[in-house]
Amino acid sequence: MRMLNNYLRRIPEFSDLPLFELRALAARAHFLTIPSGRWLIHERSNLTAYLYLLRGRVQSWQPDQIFNASPKGELRHFYPGCTSARTLSPTQILRIDAHQRDFLVNGQSSQEVAQDHTLWLRRFLNNPAMRQLQQSQWQKLFATVQTFKILNGRSIIKQGEQSRNCFVIETGSAAVTRQGTVIDHLGPGDLFGEDALISSAPRNATITALTDMRVHAITPHAFRTIVLSNLIVAATRPGPGILLNVGGESLYDAVPVVIGHARTYIARLDPTKTYFVAGGNIADRELCAFLLIQRGISAFPVVP
Repeated sequence: MRMLNNYLRRIPEFSDLPLFELRALAARAHFLTIPSGRWLIHERSNLTAYLYLLRGRVQSWQPDQIFNASPKGELRHFYPGCTSARTLSPTQILRIDAHQRDFLVNGQSSQEVAQDHTLWLRRFLNNPAMRQLQQSQWQKLFATVQTFKILNGRSIIKQGEQSRNCFVIETGSAAVTRQGTVIDHLGPGDLFGEDALISSAPRNATITALTDMRVHAITPHAFRTIVLSNLIVAATRPGPGILLNVGGESLYDAVPVVIGHARTYIARLDPTKTYFVAGGNIADRELCAFLLIQRGISAFPVVP
């Protein structure tokens, strides 16, 4: 996490961010390691992200330019700004969602987000977890949702409340606050409220609309039977990989994870490894596994 914070501080628009906002941004940023000779962007690409080159060389077109990573100094994005880009060497890219960057820099979503009425669905289905569902499964999921309009300034869920639904944002933006402190921002395509549905614990944050919003509510039954049942595969015992412990008791050779801070911890894990989640109760194991799967990491709750 410290290394990621250092990279973010090298981006001019983030250099003076308060630490809590920098941490929220770091939790949603992604490192991408890409071999030489791969297309990052095609002419018809419509990525909703900012790309920063950390290592290696990238060639872009329109404008035609070669980017070389610098170990020091400012980091500036090369996309948006070109129509195509390809790696000339093994590279490492820092990817930041456009709506998250624009929240922090401009206080609002990007114009592209506001104008693209299908963006929310593409972003939602492009999440590593949702990509594992078959088309028939997510179509079945959206056949069950109810759609609501939320007015600017209204709280959709409140910290400490019991959970009823989780939500996907179609339009608008929201702030995530915990104990009165803003810890994150949400935009079109973001799923929220699922933690409490999985763990059956009270809501751990308040979500407040920053603009008028349109959201889709997913019931606990639909989320569990359509999403969780197809994504989470339990293991009867830990296999080859890293063992995580979400309980208070000590487990030999297991890495302790505080479930309330699991998102922050998971952002530091090696995405190429396989993780087995033990300790605590089954709901907490499933929640930790789901958070890992959302990040594109292979994970299994251990259920003897």
